Amino acid sequence: MAPSAQAAQAKPFWSPPTAKVGTGALAGALTTLLVAMLKGHANWINDAAVVTAITSLLTFVVQYFVPERE
Repeated sequence: MAPSAQAAQAKPFWSPPTAKVGTGALAGALTTLLVAMLKGHANWINDAAVVTAITSLLTFVVQYFVPERE
């Protein structure tokens, strides 16, 4: 019995990340590196909550400006 046309065009189990997700991941990684470099120069960066807030806010702002692809 030959496979049906629907089985041949089955969608993969996962889908690749969108532009927003990829950009957000890069923004988070770059912010983490930037904060690590600035840690020795600014006293207020030593708190983990502040670092997390900075990373979250910058990631959100960058993702907000990336358009959705259709």
